[in-house]
Amino acid sequence: MLVLPDSERFAQRDSMTIEELAGENWITRNAHPVREALIKICRQKGFDPNIVLTTSDYQELQGMVAAGVGIALAPRLATLHPMPGVKIIPLLGNPSPRRILLGWNAASVSNPTIRGARKIFFEAVKEYTSLDNLSA
Repeated sequence: MLVLPDSERFAQRDSMTIEELAGENWITRNAHPVREALIKICRQKGFDPNIVLTTSDYQELQGMVAAGVGIALAPRLATLHPMPGVKIIPLLGNPSPRRILLGWNAASVSNPTIRGARKIFFEAVKEYTSLDNLSA
């Protein structure tokens, strides 16, 4: 997802491509997979992102975006509760979707705690994604 300032410049946009943001200042996480994804996506389109600030968490990142320091890329789960002054929209043509995996020992499937945790995990994933092909 793109994390943008809630300004007139982005107010009418429901989605954007990375190419439209080539000249923007970017805020990203310190040594984080999202930083690597941003660099990879931009380089695939022929430019390097102008990273002006790094931060340690997504709340700080949203605060910096709201303050007008730059824009950011974040996973959907990190954008469920946007701060005031921030607009969250999808990045079109995202070549780097995020995968979240759950593993467990097959011998422990009969454990009620494990079954409950698996059920909660799959319910959360279905609620926060558009994936319909999940199986528990």
